[in-house]
Amino acid sequence: MQLPSMTRSTVREFDGKSYVVLRSVSGELLQVYSVLPAHGHRRAQLKKLHHFPKEVVER
Repeated sequence: MQLPSMTRSTVREFDGKSYVVLRSVSGELLQVYSVLPAHGHRRAQLKKLHHFPKEVVER
C-alpha cells in the first residue's frame, strides 16, 4: 500500500492494539488505520477506521 508523499504517519499503541495515524505535513488529521496482524500466509493489513479512540490521535 502506498501512502501519499506529503503526509506523516505514526504508529500508536492503545489498549493492546496498534494504529497508524496519518497526518498532513501541516498536522491535520487525515486518516486512522487499525493494524490487523499477519495470520497464516497473509501479511499484516491496514483497515481504515471511521470511529477510533480519541487517545489514538492525541499528541
